[in-house]
Amino acid sequence: MSNSKTVDELAAEFAELNGVQAPNPKIMFITKLLEVEGKLGDAEGKLESTRGRLKDADECNRGLLEHVVQKERNANDIAAELDETKAELLKTKAAFDTANQKKLVLAKKLDSWRRPKPSF
Repeated sequence: MSNSKTVDELAAEFAELNGVQAPNPKIMFITKLLEVEGKLGDAEGKLESTRGRLKDADECNRGLLEHVVQKERNANDIAAELDETKAELLKTKAAFDTANQKKLVLAKKLDSWRRPKPSF
């Protein structure tokens, strides 16, 4: 059992299904095939255009992703520098606090040396 049909058989089926009362249904059938082929060509053109736009969009997205990754690296570098600066500031503050404590101790000693000793 073969599914292949001749053009005459297909044209006759086409004429019957579409109610075509043409003198030569084969011409109508071939005309319809050419219309469908034209539409298929148009669809293929649109598909190629869409593929091109998708490729362009993919390249754009790739560029944006690279940009975002670079920005993230920059942000991480800045955060690391800020952490280092914070650590240095904490060390400086600790040294300053220690120096202030020593200053207060020395000021008390100096004050105690300057005060006259009570004599009894």
